[in-house]
Amino acid sequence: GAAGAAGASAPAPRMRPAPTPRDHQRVLPVVIENPDAFHNPFADDEDGSTLVKALADLPTPSTRGPVSPTSPTAPSASSGIGAGRTALPAERRRSATLQPQRDAPAPPPPTAAAPTAGQVLRAYSTDAKGVSPFREGVLTSSVSSSAAAAAAASTEDFSDFDRQKMLECVGVDRFSRPILIFTAANVPPSHEVDPERFVRYVRLKFDLIVESDYVIIYLHHGLRGHNKQLISQMWKAYMGFDRKYKKNLKALYLVHTTTFIKVILALAKPIISSKFGQKIVYIKQLRELDAYVHLEQIAIPDIVRRHDATLTAPATAAPAAAAAVASSNAMFGVHLKDVKAMDPVANVPVIITRCVAFLRTSGAFDVEGIFRRSTNSVLMKEIRQAWNETGDVDLSKIEDVHLVAVLMKTFFRELKEPLLTYGAYRQGIAIQEMPEGPEKLAAARKYVDALPPRNAALVRYLLAFLEEVSQYSDKNKMTKSNLAIVFGPNLLWEQGAAANLAEMEAVNKLTLYLLDHQSELQQQQQQPAS
Repeated sequence: GAAGAAGASAPAPRMRPAPTPRDHQRVLPVVIENPDAFHNPFADDEDGSTLVKALADLPTPSTRGPVSPTSPTAPSASSGIGAGRTALPAERRRSATLQPQRDAPAPPPPTAAAPTAGQVLRAYSTDAKGVSPFREGVLTSSVSSSAAAAAAASTEDFSDFDRQKMLECVGVDRFSRPILIFTAANVPPSHEVDPERFVRYVRLKFDLIVESDYVIIYLHHGLRGHNKQLISQMWKAYMGFDRKYKKNLKALYLVHTTTFIKVILALAKPIISSKFGQKIVYIKQLRELDAYVHLEQIAIPDIVRRHDATLTAPATAAPAAAAAVASSNAMFGVHLKDVKAMDPVANVPVIITRCVAFLRTSGAFDVEGIFRRSTNSVLMKEIRQAWNETGDVDLSKIEDVHLVAVLMKTFFRELKEPLLTYGAYRQGIAIQEMPEGPEKLAAARKYVDALPPRNAALVRYLLAFLEEVSQYSDKNKMTKSNLAIVFGPNLLWEQGAAANLAEMEAVNKLTLYLLDHQSELQQQQQQPAS
């Protein structure tokens, strides 16, 4: 009795209604009375990931459903915090906070339907709990390991996409950064492509270069109504990828873009960081692009070149870095045989021995990603110009080790003829295709010995130095394989031919083989007596 009376007088426990699964995803409109005092949450969003996360959390049209203006969930004209929630009378709101929730009948299961493009892209950004599947290695809403996802994508046959040549790796730019070129004119009609498969293909292409700093060239001419949706999906998918995909992007060259796109990007500036905006470079004509990349080594579709020929806008970019230099002290953009400042002991250009000495004494061997990371392009141009004008620059005052590392790679890239020479291109490709054994090593020795004396000396000097760098790979992560990938495209390329991924891989394999056997290649073979 007493216990019962005490129990009857005890107040009911206060319980909040259980939130619905989508409550946390609802973005509430807020009226900003003082815009000057408003803090932009995306101000430091360098790679755009915060913005993409916020957009991805919005319900997709297929799951949100229409909202009637008279519906209790419709926001009022004076929408603010709390707008969009179900409106309840005061007594019902009080009752809901005092009484436990009763079990409601489960809603009927939704009918199966094909996923929309929005749902596909949301699966590549965030799930219902706000977790990024890409950061967890999940390719769809189901849980899978990153290794399994990468293996599945790498074994999938994308030869039909490759034949379209819409997304290609095409060598390196003038700062030795890998290039990914996206050609709108080669994109197939959207209705002919599975969007999920297309996103996997895009991711696989980026995975080839994303571990290093890289650049993107977007050729806009050729965009049509039939393929516009697929291109939009590609950009949305890219922005939903892991942060490193955007962070390692150092330049985005937009070629032949329309005024409409420029206006859209200008309107987006308040919600994206200035750092990300600084990566965008508008290119009016292809000749402007040559200031940043080796245009002769990029396969530009005929439809784009014909369109470019109809344009009369003057070029605004600086002259190409590889242009002939009048100074007799020139180090960059000349033939190796024409370099005047040579180290008398090593018989290699002074700029190379200076860079090597700096990197050895500056702790660069312990820096992760040395030779893989890019540097300040403005400083790089100034130092390169100083070398060409004076033939001698004091590197001891430089604080950024990456600047000197890029300077060294750029010297090789800007040679009028590659270090391994045009004439030996096919011979080098043939060597890397040979089976392992004494014959392959003998062919590699003959290959290096047959180079001009300056070239052979510099090859041996460089290989010995890279061997030294690789000995610190536990700290700098630059194994011989990684060094071959970043140096290979700077040592050999085919004359007058556009770079392609297959031949780039062959050059990298040749470079790795030479590096693996650098000790056997150091001494020139004795010629048999006649």
